[in-house]
Amino acid sequence: MKTINGEVVKSLREALSLTQEEFAEEIAVSVRTLYRIENNKSHVDVFQYMDMLSIFEKPLEDFFLLFLDNKAYQVYKEFREYYNRYVRNYQFAEFLDNMAKLKDSAFINSPYIQQILAFAENGKKTYLRKKNAEVHQDAHSHFNLEDLQELTEALSITMKHFDESKVADYLLTAFEVDLINNIIIALSNVKEHESAVSLAKELIGNKTLIATKLMNKYDILSMSAQEVLGYSYYQAKMYHDALDVFLKCYRDRLKTNSLNFVVILLPVIAECYKHIGEEEFFYKSLMVRAYYCSILHGYDHFIDELKQSTREIFNAELEDWIEYMPDDVCKTIA
Repeated sequence: MKTINGEVVKSLREALSLTQEEFAEEIAVSVRTLYRIENNKSHVDVFQYMDMLSIFEKPLEDFFLLFLDNKAYQVYKEFREYYNRYVRNYQFAEFLDNMAKLKDSAFINSPYIQQILAFAENGKKTYLRKKNAEVHQDAHSHFNLEDLQELTEALSITMKHFDESKVADYLLTAFEVDLINNIIIALSNVKEHESAVSLAKELIGNKTLIATKLMNKYDILSMSAQEVLGYSYYQAKMYHDALDVFLKCYRDRLKTNSLNFVVILLPVIAECYKHIGEEEFFYKSLMVRAYYCSILHGYDHFIDELKQSTREIFNAELEDWIEYMPDDVCKTIA
């Protein structure tokens, strides 16, 4: 595969008026690595450079005419389409089926792609397990020890010497953040609660996440890390801490109009209120609000889960709460 001359990378950085430190932060490499790239002591392949252009929202059309033949560019375009359509929607089986069409491309052998494929293989298995479970499970309760090992191995493809105590100092890609979030959830699932909470706190303090949050107050990576911390507290039965985190996440999601996440957060906030002994009206009103939000935005698949969790967690029927709840119930939590 063709590689990119260091001067090309340096020209891109200078065109963006970024220092080496700023540019390295954006593309999730160390300053030392960027220095080596710009001085042709380390190489960037064509696809890595195209990802750089995507990060900075630079057009790719002219670039591929210079560096790629038409077939190689089509492979890259197909991968991006499959990733955006399937991985972001947790449709891992569909993603893997489509990626199999690209198996003869050298592109598949890059560490970046191998990591995504490993993550998708685990996701396909765990989400199928959750779907086939006979009892209700919350959105994250589907990892076991084998999954934890697989996720850790997937992370090691790009981070060979990952040290949990140094997470705050790592430059992370968005996908590596997702992987670490899943490792934290897996730790909680196998009852390694102290490790899960500790790693979640480290991730929130990561310099990449801090930098992205400074650029965007409601950055999706920072919010997802916060939600995983709340989940870790909840699984450790630290309900007051979990409630504080989830309420903040809920308000942040409202401000960004992320209604699918709002609907998911409402039931777990309700559970926290129940566990800390709050009045029944608080968790009733939240479950009813989640129900109406699901109807309003067409989340039909979530309504059955709400009804089932109301029976199992609150020993009640959601229909009864809906029937007797005051009309202004959805104004309870601002």
